[in-house]
Amino acid sequence: MAKADLHVHSKYSDYPSTWAHRAYNSPESFTDPETVYQQAKSRGMSFVTLTDHDDIRGSLELVHRHPNECFISCEITTFFPEDNCKIHILVYGISASEYADMRRIADDIYVLRDYIIEHRIAYSVAHATYDQDGRLTFEHIEKLVLMFDVFEIINGGSGAQNNLLLHGYLQSLNQDNIAELRAKHMIAPMSEDPWVKGYTGGSDDHCGILIGSAFTQCDANTVDEYIAQLRDKKCLGNGLHGSFESYATGVIKHIHDYRLDRDPKYTDSKMNDFLELFFDGNEGNLIKRFKKSQSLRYLKKKNSKTHKALHGLLLQISQDMGKDIAAKIPQTYVHIAEMHDEMFCSVVSALTKQLPKGDIFKAFNKIATLFPMTLLAAPFVGAMRHQVLKADIKRGLIESTRHQYTEKALWFTDTIDDLNGVSITLHQIATHSVRQGYQMKLVTCVDESKLNTPLPKNCLNFHPIKQIVLPGYETQKIGFPSLLNVMRKLVFEQPDQIIISTPGPLGLAAMVCAKLMDLPVKTVYHTDFAEQILKMTNESMLANLADACVNAFYRQSDTVFVPSQYYLNKLARAGFNQGKLTIFPRGLDLDLYRPAVQVRDLARKHQLHGRFTLLFAGRISEDKNLSLLSQIFAELNQEKPGMYNLVIAGDGPDLASLKNAMATQSNVLFTGRLSAEELVEWYQSSDLLVFPSHTDTFGMVVLEAQACGLPCLVTATGGPKEIINPNSTGHVIHSNDTDDWIALIHHYRRLKNGNDDQWSKLKRACAEHVHTQNNWQPVFEAVLGDACLLPANRPNKLESVTTDPAPSSPQTNNTHKAA
Repeated sequence: MAKADLHVHSKYSDYPSTWAHRAYNSPESFTDPETVYQQAKSRGMSFVTLTDHDDIRGSLELVHRHPNECFISCEITTFFPEDNCKIHILVYGISASEYADMRRIADDIYVLRDYIIEHRIAYSVAHATYDQDGRLTFEHIEKLVLMFDVFEIINGGSGAQNNLLLHGYLQSLNQDNIAELRAKHMIAPMSEDPWVKGYTGGSDDHCGILIGSAFTQCDANTVDEYIAQLRDKKCLGNGLHGSFESYATGVIKHIHDYRLDRDPKYTDSKMNDFLELFFDGNEGNLIKRFKKSQSLRYLKKKNSKTHKALHGLLLQISQDMGKDIAAKIPQTYVHIAEMHDEMFCSVVSALTKQLPKGDIFKAFNKIATLFPMTLLAAPFVGAMRHQVLKADIKRGLIESTRHQYTEKALWFTDTIDDLNGVSITLHQIATHSVRQGYQMKLVTCVDESKLNTPLPKNCLNFHPIKQIVLPGYETQKIGFPSLLNVMRKLVFEQPDQIIISTPGPLGLAAMVCAKLMDLPVKTVYHTDFAEQILKMTNESMLANLADACVNAFYRQSDTVFVPSQYYLNKLARAGFNQGKLTIFPRGLDLDLYRPAVQVRDLARKHQLHGRFTLLFAGRISEDKNLSLLSQIFAELNQEKPGMYNLVIAGDGPDLASLKNAMATQSNVLFTGRLSAEELVEWYQSSDLLVFPSHTDTFGMVVLEAQACGLPCLVTATGGPKEIINPNSTGHVIHSNDTDDWIALIHHYRRLKNGNDDQWSKLKRACAEHVHTQNNWQPVFEAVLGDACLLPANRPNKLESVTTDPAPSSPQTNNTHKAA
């Protein structure tokens, strides 16, 4: 079988077609045609051609030099006249006059198609799913299916998912759906059997590094026979799909070539030595020269991790000399990511060190080092942007094959193991999403060796490259992920929607990636950071700054889930679009959180001798208003010594100070951190939950307590007041006056002691209030929707197609035969 890479560019692709090329007046390629020929032949290509953008000078040169092995080709830019949507058509084995004719009529794809038919020109539709100008829709692809019979299904610049979905769609075509498309678009098909397609492959190389990595096979011995096989749809696409890493490497190579072309001094630079060592692959004088230079010795002596990462990269490249460029790319990416991470960590370390000292100038000087870090990341940002498949096109490709498409959601959170409602809720969401058949993964950034509880099975964890302690929360650390690895993983996972629960480092990374991938973003407003900061520091300026930053983050999302009507109104007053705000429903494991059949007296077991047990559960921190709780219990003990027990369940930064403040009080128990099962036992055996927090946006423990039959006292500020039924399952208290709290505590004690029937009725009302409305289904319906529900769990069960992750590094694809 003869092979040719049917999509390659040279220096004659010299029109700057993208904004980046126009900004620097740069051509799309600097590769010499003869270089293309030599590389293609060295990689096993039988024939060689060039498909420069709207230009045949390069292929004319090759035909002149190698007439028996080369042919004239071109990538013609054409347009749908109805909306100016840009399409690229590869044409092969053409003459100079045919090229001139097609350039003249290229503004109208319909006229161009008729010319191709009339002159029996071999062709292929290039990267049909790639939206070049923001206009491409699935309807355009349907029209292309009618108008053309040969498609490029392995494009080295496109990710595997893009290529494979297009190929699967084309293979599913039959007479019936072609007839449907003809009736829909009123376009006559290309041939008598338009459901039979031919398939080509090409590297789409612009930089001279992946030539021949993707190719087209035909049963031919000469150029003429090869062109005839293409024309008759007897062609096979094979080779490597593009990847996140390979595309970024191409961008780096292009920048390198640009500097060589425009900057005479660049050839004497260490950067030139370094990049030529990678891209050249020559084991001769270059490597000796580079090893004798000061660079490796200098880097080896340095102690910083950034220098060590660069030293490791250089050694890796030197060890890979002689390897094919595709084999070098994955490991090189690892070293580049390490350098990027270390540069970022040094900035974070400096900021956390200098800002608390008030040394703003030093802090901002360090921020300046973000510039080279941004330059290092830029090619990967471009790769992520380039390899995104538009949602409507992806859905159309799959659903047109008569399969039911299942969307994938990634749910990001910076907190998963902390003692707060967010962590507890997300653990339960992850567990129940699997049980109910949703295609969703939880994504977090923690050190798994330090976890109190295992991560859910459907959890994707990025090991933190840096952790810092949050001021005021000394027991908690927040992790920073590797941005490049987050980007790489998202390209691998190909999600359809992004959900973000926290505006921390991982949440910010997710938001950036979602914007680059043009994905819908839903955020969950779990925490009122400004209120917490104000409560802890009494600094209104810091609180206002936090409020502005957090609100700016949430405004980037398409939907903002808020925990309560109170916060919906608050964000609306802050200027949020009310159409984006919606209440976040809550669910509980109702098999776990329920009244006990037989109550254990845990208070007596722990040597608490009071007759009425008060419970607080949650994080032990000042923002929970625990100084009020301490004062309330001290006054209760004065009024009714020995009557009450107080159980404080949880852990947190202010645990030691609270213990010290209550050291003289009797009948107080600090349980420390409890498992869900242990906490349920305390809900079941206590008499009243006392929850004085003003900063909770929801108050998960209030919901859990009621589910177990425990009445609750809450404040009038925040979300907890909306999840009790006032005077039926608890009370809302409108002040910080201890007398108001104490009066209601006495009321509930007298109710328990005076009337067993009324007390039992109260506990039943608490449980029923939660059990009748807090299952998980509304949560998944509101946030994920039916689109993420696997078809086996849907009312109308069809065969499922999910977009499995594409390989993140180039992988050889099985041969694709024409039907």
